[in-house]
Amino acid sequence: MANTIAKIVHLFASPSECPARENRYVCANRTGRGESSLSTTVHEPERKDKVSTGLRRRLNIDFTITNEPLEVYGAESRQFFIKGRGESMRHVMMKLMSYIMFYHDELLVEASANQAHKPDLVRFNLREEPIQWIDCGQTSLQKLDRISSRNRLTYIEIVKTTRSALESYFIQADARLSNPGRVRYWAFRDHFIEELGELMTHGRHEITATVSAGHSHAYLLIDDEVDLRTPLHYLGSAPLPGVKLSPQDEDEWSAV
Repeated sequence: MANTIAKIVHLFASPSECPARENRYVCANRTGRGESSLSTTVHEPERKDKVSTGLRRRLNIDFTITNEPLEVYGAESRQFFIKGRGESMRHVMMKLMSYIMFYHDELLVEASANQAHKPDLVRFNLREEPIQWIDCGQTSLQKLDRISSRNRLTYIEIVKTTRSALESYFIQADARLSNPGRVRYWAFRDHFIEELGELMTHGRHEITATVSAGHSHAYLLIDDEVDLRTPLHYLGSAPLPGVKLSPQDEDEWSAV
C-alpha cells in the first residue's frame, strides 16, 4: 500500500521536476535520458504506423489506477491486450488508455455485445445490456449511427489518437446523429499514442496511472522508470464521466 501511495504521489509531484507542456513528451525516465526527440507538434489525421515498435502480440499489464472523476483510488488490476491480425499498434494503445480513462471493475476488453458491431471495451448492466460502449480509432459514421440508434440508454465513447483527428470527426458526427448528446469524443496530445507503443517492448509491464479531476489529464508511470503524460481532449455535449457513467446507472437495480 505504501508503494502504491508513493507512486501516485510521484505522478502528481513530477510536474515540478519536469515542467508540463501540452503537446510534448514532457518527462524522461529516471535513468536520465532526457526529453524525447519528438519535439515538433504535427497535426495530421490517423494513419497506418510509420514506425516499427517492439509491441508484442499479447500484452500482460499490471495496473494500479487512480481515477479521480470515477472515485477510484489505487485500484489494482491485471489486464491482457491481444494484438489481432492486421490491428495497428495505435489501436491497441488506445484500448489500453481507454481502460485507464473509464476504469471500472466490470469494464471488459473485446467482449461481444451480441450485436452486429463489437465494442473495443464495454460495460454491461445486470440485464447484459451495454451501459457504456467504447470504440477506438476508425469508427465510420454509419457504424456510430447504428450503435447510437440501437443502444438508446448508453453513453458511447469515441477515442481518437489526436485532437486534429477528433475535431474533424466530431463535426461530421454531431451533425449526423439524431441524439448526439449521448456520445463523448476523446483524444490525446500529438505523438502520445506512438510514444506509449514504443515503451511496450516486452510481454509484461507495470503501469501506475492517474486520471486527474475533470478528466483533464492522464499521468502514467511505466515499469517504475518512465513518466508519460497527456492532456485528455474532450468534445461533445454529453456530461463528463463521473461515478454515474451511463443514463442507466441510477435505475439499474430498481429496473431488475
